[in-house]
Parts: sequence; C-alpha cells; structure tokens
Amino acid sequence: MKKPVLLLFCVTLLLLAGCAAEQIQAPTASSTPVPPSSTPAPPSPTPSKTSFWRIVTSTITPPITKTLTPSNTPVPTHTSTPPPIPIEAQNTIHCLEILPELPDSAEASGVVVLMKDRKIYLLDMTTQQLTKMSLPNEKPYDFKVSPNRNFIAIDNILLDDEGRVSGQELVIADASGQRLKSIPWEENWRSLLGWKDDQHVLLSVDFDRNNYSLLEIDPFNDERQRIELHNIAPGWGEYIKTYAPTGIWPGFASLLLDPTYTMSIYPQDIEGDPTHYTYRLWNIAEQRLVLNLESIVKMDNFFYYYPLPAWSPDNAQFALGGIEWYLDKGYKSELFVITRDGQVKQMTNLANFDDEIIATYPSWSPDGRYIAFYLVPDGIGTSRLAVLDTKSLKLIDYCIPLDVLSAGIPNPPVPLWSPDSKQLLLLDTNYETQLNRVLWVSPGQGLAAQVAEDIDLVQWFITGGMWGWMAAPEE
Repeated sequence: MKKPVLLLFCVTLLLLAGCAAEQIQAPTASSTPVPPSSTPAPPSPTPSKTSFWRIVTSTITPPITKTLTPSNTPVPTHTSTPPPIPIEAQNTIHCLEILPELPDSAEASGVVVLMKDRKIYLLDMTTQQLTKMSLPNEKPYDFKVSPNRNFIAIDNILLDDEGRVSGQELVIADASGQRLKSIPWEENWRSLLGWKDDQHVLLSVDFDRNNYSLLEIDPFNDERQRIELHNIAPGWGEYIKTYAPTGIWPGFASLLLDPTYTMSIYPQDIEGDPTHYTYRLWNIAEQRLVLNLESIVKMDNFFYYYPLPAWSPDNAQFALGGIEWYLDKGYKSELFVITRDGQVKQMTNLANFDDEIIATYPSWSPDGRYIAFYLVPDGIGTSRLAVLDTKSLKLIDYCIPLDVLSAGIPNPPVPLWSPDSKQLLLLDTNYETQLNRVLWVSPGQGLAAQVAEDIDLVQWFITGGMWGWMAAPEE
C-alpha cells in the first residue's frame, strides 16, 4: 500500500463575449483577429483580501525516464540578465459572458475526465453526457491521461462491503471507459506519476529529497524497467529543511523536471541574501547549473508563494510567471519564457495593463502556440483568465473571474487545454462549500459556458489529478 505522506515530496507535474475589445496600450498594430463581442459581462467582484500565502499541503508528481550518473564537473555560477521589454507586446481586454450551459453553436469536442465524491466521471463534450466510470467498490486515488489523450491510468483503491480498504490496483482504460488492463498494486509502489509516453506508465517506488527510483511499466505487454536518477536539484534538501520542517509547504510543488527528465527547475535562497529566494535551472544530465533566475524571480521568503513553471510541448523551453516582491517595495510581475540553454525572453508588458498584477500558473496549448495563465490583481483575491499568443505577443484578458487564490490555496489547478488547442477548461471554486463549477472557454468562438458543477475540489488536492481531457473515442 502507498504511503501518502511521501507523495507530498514528489515532484509535480502538476498533469487545463462580453464588452467590445478595448486596446489598453499597443505600441504596434496587430493582425490577430479578436473574437466577436456579445453582451457585456457584469463587473467582476471585488477581490477578497484574504491572503493566499498560507501553508497548505500540495501533491507533487515527478516523472523520470533513464539512469543518469553524476559527473564531477565544477558547478558554474550563472545569473540571467534582464531581458528587454518587447515593444510589440499588446494587452487587450475582451470580456466573455459565462453562459449557464453550452449553446447549440458551441463547437466542443473530446471527453473530459472529472472526479467527484472520489468517483471518476467521463463528460462527453459533444453530447454533454456525464457517465460514471468508477464501480461502487472503488475509490480512485489518482489518475493520469496519456500524452495522445487516448488512455487513462488510474490508481484505484478497492473497498469491501463495509467500505473498508481491501486492496489497490493500477487500471488502464480508454476514452469510452472500457478497462483494458488491471494490475495489482505492489507493496513498494508509492504513487502514480504519469505517462512517459503513450505506451509506458511511471510509478515512484523509492524517494528521498534528492534522489529518485522509479518503475517504468508497459501495461500492454507486461514489461518493466527500474529507473534511477541522482542529484536532481543540489541544495534542494537543505532548502526544504529550512522552510518546511513540518513537511507541509507549498514550495514542494515548485520543483519541476522537464518531460525528458534531464533538467530541473527549483527555488533556492539568493546567494548572500537568505531572506529572499529565486529559481535555478539545473542540467541533471551534465550536473551543472545553467541559470540563476534572479532577474525574473526575487521573492521574500516571508511569503509562501512559489510560481509554478510549465514546459512547452516540444520540451524546448518553459514558461514562468516572474515576480519581484519585497515587503518594503511592493512587486512587479511579467510572464517569461526560458530555453533549455538559459536564454530568457519576456513575453508580456503587464505594466501597460496594471502596475500591481501577478502573472501566474501558465499552461501551454498542445500545439505550442498559446499560453493560458491567471492574472491576479493585487496578488490576492479573484483571478482572471488570460491567453497569450507566443507568435504575435498579443495578450487577451477575457474578464472571467475565477476564485482560485482567495482562500489560501497557493497551487490551484492550471487552465486545461483541449487536444485541439481550441478550447479551455477552468475551475471556479466556492471555498465556503468546497464545491466548484467547471467552465468551458473557446477563445476562437468568443464563448464561455458552465459545463459541470459540484465537482469535489478537496479530492483534486488529494489526488493531484482533478481532471484530464481525452480525445473522443472512435466509433
């Protein structure tokens, strides 16, 4: 059986028509069309002043793919240089009204995997039919959707007739809910990490603060391979001991490995300034420091806020909501993209939008062109969905208010993209009832609508896999 406390130390992976468009400040013209406007949306509620910096438990999921041996190469000290502000960056507001249900004109597709009351449901986005996948004697602990969106791996807890835990299994199913494989859970298996590719599932089998042992399973051919990875983040263990002595700390989720598991990104104290932290980009394969991101992230350790990076689909670069925040000077924030070799590009010019707004929790579209993320006015309270076109650098704020940060949750679910890169799902949470609604957004169609409600948010934080988006099953 698994040991849930150790799961908290794994690395994320954390497996996403209103008012007329108003140009805020556009140094140059853009040829990118703005979706047609419709009825203006009502004003966004006043952001709550409840701080979201408090410590909470986060679920972290690290994947690894091959054995890498540390070298004795000296560790250089590199720091990033402040990148120039892109003059072509444009900020646009285009408000969308949230409809109570999908209109007939909506072009929605695929199957969304949801979890409610510790049961997995499949929502057909075309027909809006919701089907329960879990059996009465099952209590899913976690699930992950494969890269091609055709399969789902489920860490399934089994119950006896009196509701007590009687076993555990790894289940593989398709987008129609058909179970393709069931493998008994073994004693040394700790957590389901995700899919290495469309053929192999990764499980953690051993873990400490700097080394990992994982198991790569081909569930279709019953093949296995153990994987070792060492020295993934030098100094990370010491940092944890300083800021997470109790083992409950939002910074756990900020250690991220790239999809090929040869690079890591993680927070560290700024050299010579232990009161503030920044991020490091570390080359695991070559055991060398690529970049200190002091010009992008510079935060007071008093705040328990850690930006979550997101690797691009081609693994060539990652997006990060940069922030410089001092108790005595306030803060500023922009969205950046950093390549594997440490080249930094600023993607936004949010000072034209709002001089006190945070860009955070980026999510790449599968085609690699767009980045969806949250805009957080004043760093607290109600957030808004924004989408950046990485080619034109046009940023659109869709005025969709989302209560994802106001109740003290530092690592909310990021926007979820559809397989065709044309649709998004968002989680809007009511923290008083611990329930939420799921919103569907189509930037191209200029539509937003509610598609599900009363999804159990608490289970998302326990499992680390509240939802996934699969391709539609073949007829």
